Amino acid sequence: MYEENYNSLSQRTVGNIIICYPLPCGCGAAFKQADGTILKVMTVGDEHFNYALTEDGIPVLPHDGSYYYACIEDNQLVASSVLAHEKGLRKDREELVAAALQQVRKTTKTEGDTP
Repeated sequence: MYEENYNSLSQRTVGNIIICYPLPCGCGAAFKQADGTILKVMTVGDEHFNYALTEDGIPVLPHDGSYYYACIEDNQLVASSVLAHEKGLRKDREELVAAALQQVRKTTKTEGDTP
């Protein structure tokens, strides 16, 4: 029986058999972006709704082999056109997008908190 804190599946192939096993929620991994930089992300969510966060908590989504900052369109979380980077590598427009997403996360968390 799986514990509730396991929500992602990892798989490995043994011959022609694929063995799947759950990974703990919040697993981190490093990915090479389209521009050659490395981005560390942590996955969150479950099988119905999931996304990734940068190390400083900015939501990102995979698209065409790289991670892009997430945005909300028509009440859905979608990848924006801005390629994501580690905090120290962000520039101009990218820093503004990341700051706006950070503010949205803070506002949403505050509104959802109980007094």
